Amino acid sequence: MPKEGFKVISVREETYNKIKELAKRSTLTTFVDELVKHYRPPLSRPEKGTNDLFIGSIWPGPYLAFVTDPETTDYKSTAWIYDEKYPDVVGLPQVDPRILDRIHDAKDEFKMEKMVIVSQQAWEKAEVWKWILYWFSMSVRYEKKLKLFVVYETEVPTETVERKYLDMGIYESKNEEKEACAFLNLSPGWEHDESARQYVVYFDPSEIDKANTAFEELKKHAMNQSELFDQFEKLLVEV
Repeated sequence: MPKEGFKVISVREETYNKIKELAKRSTLTTFVDELVKHYRPPLSRPEKGTNDLFIGSIWPGPYLAFVTDPETTDYKSTAWIYDEKYPDVVGLPQVDPRILDRIHDAKDEFKMEKMVIVSQQAWEKAEVWKWILYWFSMSVRYEKKLKLFVVYETEVPTETVERKYLDMGIYESKNEEKEACAFLNLSPGWEHDESARQYVVYFDPSEIDKANTAFEELKKHAMNQSELFDQFEKLLVEV
């Protein structure tokens, strides 16, 4: 029986037999490499008649494929900073050079809205604010392509915004079939255990609409620039 919260994913018999043969003639390392190469998650919506939900991905999963896809024009994200470990663990793929290249390239239509939601325990951590300062400087330098929002966790309107919207990505594309939203769920031990970083992708337009609505609601509670500068000033004093 599958664990609660997960669904069984069926595959065709032909695919199953290919996987079995691959496993027989491979070492563990080459088997995983080949499996990723041949059965990597699709970037587009599943065929009609199948579930519009892709399950089973471990962060970052298809994240980079979505953001670096040339057809992705707009990317909105929320990052729920639990503690000072988040930037180095979960935040690392978010500064992938391929993403930064899209921001740097003036000819690229790509735009990003990045929201950082800081927990109470992470609020006073210098490591967290150094990471935020990096994105703030990027937003100043590339103001037409990147916008940054910072929200204090206690300001989140929990009565109207569900928890899952605090760590998500929304991918808008020139190709509607590729549009999606994804949610990151960190379970206890996520700092050291990759399997505790579940990344679930939805291609359902109604889910994408709900995610956009939550994002716009959260923006209303973002800090203003004066409040941000106060935090950066504290950081400089500490350094």
